[in-house]
Order: sequence, then structure tokens, then C-alpha cells
Amino acid sequence: MADHIRTRPQADAHYAALLTDFLRAQGHADRGDVEALLRPALTEQQKATKITNLLTKLRRHGVIVNRGTRRKPRWELSYAGDEGSQSAPPRKKDDDASSTARGPGSA
Repeated sequence: MADHIRTRPQADAHYAALLTDFLRAQGHADRGDVEALLRPALTEQQKATKITNLLTKLRRHGVIVNRGTRRKPRWELSYAGDEGSQSAPPRKKDDDASSTARGPGSA
């Protein structure tokens, strides 16, 4: 019975809490870090599906943000997802370049 309890699938909230706690402690995580965090609880197929769904859900809810690229994501807590943070999230370099490249009066 104890093995079943230990290996049964957990609710998404459990995995979300694990990931946000990890990000709060480490600051960031790539896909490999997330896989290692959830490895003991899931099979390979479950892990692939669960991690994709979990990252998507947390991203859509504004809890995490990808500060890397699509090919090499770097997941971090967003400003909205980190209640303990007092500073605003860092802006992307592209934001500064696009606003100054147009010049005054551009649409």
C-alpha cells in the first residue's frame, strides 16, 4: 500500500508547487532541471506530457516566464508569480531596441 501511495500520480497543484519552490530557490530552470525534479514520480511518457502541460499552464497563468529561447528555454518565476519579490521583472533587450529604432512620430 505504501508503494502505491508513493508512486500514484499527484495533482497538478502538487507538481506546480514543486516547480515554483524550485524556481524560488534556484532562480531558473531548464527543461532538464524540470525533468530531474519530477523523474521519480513519472514514467517517461507521463513525464513528457506532464511537464509540457505544467509549463504551459504556469506560463499562461503568468506564474512563470521563459527568459531563454524556444529552443533552449530558461524558466523563471514571473513578477506576478513571485509574491516575495519586490522588484519588477527585468526587461528584454529587444524592448529597448524596438522603441528607439522607430524614432519620434513613427506608428
